[in-house]
Amino acid sequence: MKRLTFDYTHHVAALMEDIVRRCPELSHIDMARVTVAITTSRSAGNGAYAQIAPLRFEGGVREVAKGKRRYRMQTLIHRDRELLYVIYLSTPRFIDLPFFQKLTTIIHELYHISPMFNGDIRRFNSRNYAHGSSRKRYNEKMEILANAYLKDTPPAELMEFLHLDLKRLQEKFGEVTGRRVQQPRAVRVA
Repeated sequence: MKRLTFDYTHHVAALMEDIVRRCPELSHIDMARVTVAITTSRSAGNGAYAQIAPLRFEGGVREVAKGKRRYRMQTLIHRDRELLYVIYLSTPRFIDLPFFQKLTTIIHELYHISPMFNGDIRRFNSRNYAHGSSRKRYNEKMEILANAYLKDTPPAELMEFLHLDLKRLQEKFGEVTGRRVQQPRAVRVA
């Protein structure tokens, strides 16, 4: 008997495509240049649920100088396209969140993508350039965007899997898998 598998990253990417299509604040994103990957978390407890890895430096530049050394971000190719972002989901931590928190976390990571869509993150004029002067206000905005997305009545089948935790996904589908991508890093240019 063939064992079923459920590709979690495939389903999240399909949902992200719909979110980007329906949400004007995210319409600058080309999902063909963004990939979703999973990382393993120790538990469903404390820690990051997700994170974004931009594949360019500030302002979208490919190389930066630090002292006398130059660094370049690794280039990642997926389906013959150079990627600009990798969004990592920590499993099982992310998968075991309640439905609405999973949805707002997905939107949270997408919102980090620069409006210039240049491989850099969205930067705020504040000490905390990634979330602005208040992480609480940032998260409240993500909840507003998530509610607006749900109000637009997206296809229920796109979000059905978000209602299931890891145990229920395994009971329904068998093995839960996902794309794994090594964390990109800056490499020294000779």
